[in-house]
Amino acid sequence: MNLFRLRGSLSRGQAVVLGLVGVVLFLLLWRLLAEVFAVDVNHESQRPAEERSGEVAPAVAEGFRLIDIDTRPDAVQENAPVGTEVGLQVQPADGGRGEV
Repeated sequence: MNLFRLRGSLSRGQAVVLGLVGVVLFLLLWRLLAEVFAVDVNHESQRPAEERSGEVAPAVAEGFRLIDIDTRPDAVQENAPVGTEVGLQVQPADGGRGEV
């Protein structure tokens, strides 16, 4: 097949530019195909909010749990005074008593 055969020789500059154009086109095609065939594996985002609202915080690791430090509405980071502890705390599942 003579489709990819050049009729004459290329200068060094033309060969470099043609090579770079080929690499860029290859990467763009790869990115396009990756986006088209991408699969969302985050199943949590597919569950309705009503289903997730009453859940207890998930276990961080085996034997640990997350505890909300302050549940008051003014304890939100934007409304909290400087120096206030706001957020989650990791605590052993036995409540810190050292029991196994």
